[in-house]
Amino acid sequence: MLRGAARLLRVSAAGDAGAARSALESRGCAVVSVEQHREQGRFFERVVFDAGNGLDAGALEAALAPDAVTIRAADERPRLAVFAGKEPGCLEELLERSRTGELRADVAGVLSNHATLAPLAADYGVPFHCFGGEDMEAAQLARLAELRVDVVALARYMQILGPAFCEAYAGRALNVHHSLLPAFPGARPYDAAWARGVKLIGATAHYVTEELDGGPIVAQAALPAPHALSVRDLRRAGAAAERSVLADAVAAHVDRRVLIAGSRCVVFAGP
Repeated sequence: MLRGAARLLRVSAAGDAGAARSALESRGCAVVSVEQHREQGRFFERVVFDAGNGLDAGALEAALAPDAVTIRAADERPRLAVFAGKEPGCLEELLERSRTGELRADVAGVLSNHATLAPLAADYGVPFHCFGGEDMEAAQLARLAELRVDVVALARYMQILGPAFCEAYAGRALNVHHSLLPAFPGARPYDAAWARGVKLIGATAHYVTEELDGGPIVAQAALPAPHALSVRDLRRAGAAAERSVLADAVAAHVDRRVLIAGSRCVVFAGP
């Protein structure tokens, strides 16, 4: 039984804009805010409400069928695993936001193919797991299952994940790429940006799919790139954007503000 503040996400082909509100209010819930969006013949909705003394969320989801509906308590804290490489910035941002409560998720573990960031994880009291070898991804998937992970963040993890991972965590794994996708996917995007003389650089957080750097985009940030900046300057300037963009995207996901719409994302403002 659901009690107190909660959030409802809904995708509908029929697009009855008042269906969720009516269903909630008829069950004694107080609707706080409603955000709605239509595109390509579908209706997307996010409702923040107070369930009062109790709501059977499963029964309400069934009542709104065939619409795709998920209902979760606002204070729910999903279990987050972070895949990290050697650079600390993005990992540190996620750990710090989780510690302060700005990110409503509990970091269940840090996974890496290098031991470089083990001390950083230890500083936050988070288990660190290092993997290597031919069966690395299978071992990582097994560890994620042991940790009961709900969502995965790739914090400058510089390995390509295979089909098994992409299938297991479809719509639940987010990556940060250090360019304004779809420009400059793949390796060394700052070098490519400098070579093309672009006047804006940035970072992109997107859902992980089998297409390299091709998943639905959740968040982006852009920075000016004057001609006098070197590749090293671009890399240094972009690091801050990478940190904030990934953390913002993970926050949007765990706050139930994102609905995937094919190759796009609908990202509601909140709260």
